[in-house]
Amino acid sequence: MKSTTSKTYSCDEPWTGLLSVETNMDVTFCPCFLKMRLGNLQHQTLSELWNVEPLVELRRCFSRGDLPAACQDQLCPPARS
Repeated sequence: MKSTTSKTYSCDEPWTGLLSVETNMDVTFCPCFLKMRLGNLQHQTLSELWNVEPLVELRRCFSRGDLPAACQDQLCPPARS
């Protein structure tokens, strides 16, 4: 979503971020704030999970300086700033 102000948003997490792997092999991106489930390592490779469309869309938005829709109303610093 395009910012309605001249403010730009930045977050390194979609490129360098923390992934969480649960005991059932579910993989979650940004487990502290966004809790975006990427998939499951029993069905996809880590490379496939790293390149799922929702995570790629986060990268696109932050590359443009926009706050991604998935990150709106989050408590993390980029979403609050």
